[in-house]
Formats: sequence, structure tokens, C-alpha cells
Amino acid sequence: MYETAARACVTSFVRSSFEPIYLGYYLKDEVGGGFVWTEELSDLLQTYERNRDKYPTLESFFPEFVTFFNECSEKTKP
Repeated sequence: MYETAARACVTSFVRSSFEPIYLGYYLKDEVGGGFVWTEELSDLLQTYERNRDKYPTLESFFPEFVTFFNECSEKTKP
């Protein structure tokens, strides 16, 4: 879970600090490494960034990560 959170944080950093083309390169590399959900999870992380009053710490936001992965696992069931 922490590794996934770290990857989402790096994606947010790349998104906010570099030209958009670099985000594409980074996400392509993440998908190539098997982290296919990195972009969607980074999008979810923006909810945390916009709602720091509701989520004062990243740990307080982790239940949203759990919900995200539960939904992902439901989508991938045959």
C-alpha cells in the first residue's frame, strides 16, 4: 500500500512540476512495470490535496485508497 501511495505521490509531483509530456513518459513506464492503476490513483490523490481539512494526513486518506482497490478488484473479476 505504501509503495502504491508513493507512486501516486510521484505522479502528482510530475504532473505539477513538469511539462505534460513527461507525465506521459512516467505513466508509460509505470504501466510497463505493472502499476496499471497509477494514473487513476494519482487522480484520486488530488481529492486528498484539495480536501486537507477533511484529510489532515495521508494516513487519514488511506481508507479512500482501500475503496479504490476494492473497486479495481471488482472490475477485474471475470
